[in-house]
Amino acid sequence: MVIATLAGGYLVWSSKSKYENSKEAFDSAKSEVKALKSSEIYPSPTHLKEKEKKVSEYVEAVTQLKAKVLEGQIPLKDAFTEQNFRKLMEEESAAIVAMAEKEKLVLPEEFAFGMEAYNKGKQVQQGALSRLEWELNAIKRFVNIAAISGVDSIDDFSRDEFKLENEIAKKDEEEENLSSSNRRGGRSSSRGRSSSRGRSNNAPVNANPMKAAGKVMETYRFTSEITASYEA
Repeated sequence: MVIATLAGGYLVWSSKSKYENSKEAFDSAKSEVKALKSSEIYPSPTHLKEKEKKVSEYVEAVTQLKAKVLEGQIPLKDAFTEQNFRKLMEEESAAIVAMAEKEKLVLPEEFAFGMEAYNKGKQVQQGALSRLEWELNAIKRFVNIAAISGVDSIDDFSRDEFKLENEIAKKDEEEENLSSSNRRGGRSSSRGRSSSRGRSNNAPVNANPMKAAGKVMETYRFTSEITASYEA
């Protein structure tokens, strides 16, 4: 009986001691969290220097990677004109149709390398010409590979337009809308813009150091649905 009482007393004391230790640790953690929540956030000079070092290393690595990628890239033709582009479209469209007939490859109706909009009057932006020429040649290679590989038909083909194809047109539209708005707004609109510029000049400018890294490459995407049959 005495031994049982002593054992029970020890268990009670041990449990109470563990509870007090746990409660003390919890209260300490709670106080620390409360202090962190109420304190102001401030940059650490050590961490800032470390971040700047890592950003510089990243920018340098991206620059080296970009230079390496450019070694194998087909150069763009800066002097490529709209006349050159439309002539290329006409010649390559006829050539791809002739090749498809020879290889018995069925193409979508009025196939034009996903650039059909330009055959329907879409304005060609000067800044997009060299990339359009490059993309047309890339799509031509895809169609030739499909024909050589025994593909029966290209059932559907679409191409994502890239930013430069519409950039100037959108800018012209925005300027026209702004001009129209100014004519309607009169002097009141002019004062509003002046005030806006004042606020903009006083606003703090936070430079993003990651912008110096630039892009390694751009993505030009097209989507195709094909039908093919193979005999084992």
